[in-house]
Parts: sequence; structure tokens; C-alpha cells
Amino acid sequence: MPEAVNINFRTEQTTKQDFEMICDAIGINTSTALNIYMKEVIRKGGIPFKLHADKPGKRLLAAIEEAHVIANDPKAKRYKNADELFADIEQELADEV
Repeated sequence: MPEAVNINFRTEQTTKQDFEMICDAIGINTSTALNIYMKEVIRKGGIPFKLHADKPGKRLLAAIEEAHVIANDPKAKRYKNADELFADIEQELADEV
């Protein structure tokens, strides 16, 4: 049997606890789970699951587009600071009532 070696790495405490709880629930320890993962990486020649960034939702994409339009519009109202912006918002809300 090949000699076993230790691997040390850092993770958040809650991540470790959640991982251990799941491993325990399926009847394996952390070391076994990590060994399974490493052997699967070797067998597949890469990460054994799809990695991707979360796609922004429609509302976020619309807000980003609106921000681009406003940023590139020379007629768009500009504020010197956040207080000025909030004062304007409060005034608009007061005008609606």
C-alpha cells in the first residue's frame, strides 16, 4: 500500500462544520470524502462537476443597462454626494404626495 501523506489547507469554520455534518450523514469521514474527490479529479482529468458563475437576473441586467444609459447621457442629473441624492429623492417623494 502506498504511503499516506497529509494535506493541509484552510477553509472557513462553518464550511468545515457543514461539510463534516454532511459526510457524517452519509456515513463517511472528511478524509474519505476528500480522497473520493481527488480520485475523481484524477479519473476525469479535471474537476468532476461544472463550474460556472451565477448569471445575473433580468432585473439586475436591466438596472445595469439603465446605469450605462444614465452614465453616458450628458443631460442626466448628477449629484456631488450621497446627501444631495437622498435630498432629491426625499423631495420627489414629497412632491408625489
